[in-house]
Amino acid sequence: MKNLHPFSRYGLALIMETYCISDGNAISKKHISETIELSRSKFRLKPAKTIEGNNSVLYDFCADEKGNPKKGVFLSPNVISSDKLAKNIFKASSELLNELNKDKAPIKKEAKMATTPIAGEYLSFSTNGGIGRGKPKIDIEELGYNILTTLTHCKPCLQYRIDKKGMPELYNCCIIPDLSLKDTIQFIKLFKKLQISQASANLMIGNVLKNESGKGEKLKVTYEAKRPLIFKGNFPNPPRSSALGSIALLGAIGEFAKQAEVSDLAQSVLDSLKGATIYMIKYGDAQTFTYNHHVIDLAKGGNLRKMVDAVYYSKLYNQGRRTATNTEYQKFDLFSSRFLQLFNAPAFQDFLPLGQNTHTN
Repeated sequence: MKNLHPFSRYGLALIMETYCISDGNAISKKHISETIELSRSKFRLKPAKTIEGNNSVLYDFCADEKGNPKKGVFLSPNVISSDKLAKNIFKASSELLNELNKDKAPIKKEAKMATTPIAGEYLSFSTNGGIGRGKPKIDIEELGYNILTTLTHCKPCLQYRIDKKGMPELYNCCIIPDLSLKDTIQFIKLFKKLQISQASANLMIGNVLKNESGKGEKLKVTYEAKRPLIFKGNFPNPPRSSALGSIALLGAIGEFAKQAEVSDLAQSVLDSLKGATIYMIKYGDAQTFTYNHHVIDLAKGGNLRKMVDAVYYSKLYNQGRRTATNTEYQKFDLFSSRFLQLFNAPAFQDFLPLGQNTHTN
């Protein structure tokens, strides 16, 4: 098979893992279309029952094209798009499904941002294997892999918040490792096990807020469903701060490795991540980083999750309580995560000024 970008390779590996296919050349258009259809069934989240009179509610996935946040119908965090532009990926996937069902020779289509969130950033390959910028035309099979990676819930993802001029903006992002095809399949196999583990049981539960207005006969009671925990991360013990997401994922794998039935697989996946390039991808942007061998070893020892929790529950001496809008805590989480990821002197120097002003509750 030809060299694929890690984003495309992830979609290919997902199909191979799902159908237990050992040779990528054996993948058919039917395999691609069926897997995309399955991913589209988890396009949005909505309450599984009425929210009136309840303090919390269990959410379920649905294939609704349109959302309604006021009624608790949210774009799933695994769909790498903004809520406003989500209709584009739904439309593009419908068009591709029609193409895949036609009995004709493969055609090439342009990789647009609707189908490939990093189009124009890291998707163009040169003849010597280097990665460059560009919007290449690709076979519809490869486009299918891209759409699948964009849609699937079988990848680590979370929603993070950026405050711009006092206005919060929410972004769905995912974590895609640049591994060999074989190691990517193993990564997916482990991640699927993480998602159905007992530790993930509470991810689909969201709080319900009761709002009252007026008095007496004019008293009006309304209920508002809040986003479920899965938006913090679709893996066990998701981070309370999105800046800690990539480290929390390692911590979750490390905790999972304590279970005898998956220990060998988890340890193998952690070893494969040593020195690997990791893509943190949101719509229109991709950042890369690597995990230092030391933090991988901390995860393998089952110690990383406690460290991630300690960072979040630390208190800055010169600040009040942690709030979602306190930029000092946001910086502390960011530099803590960066130091744990890189574990080098420059990252420690960035972390030190903030780290010296903390204590753990």
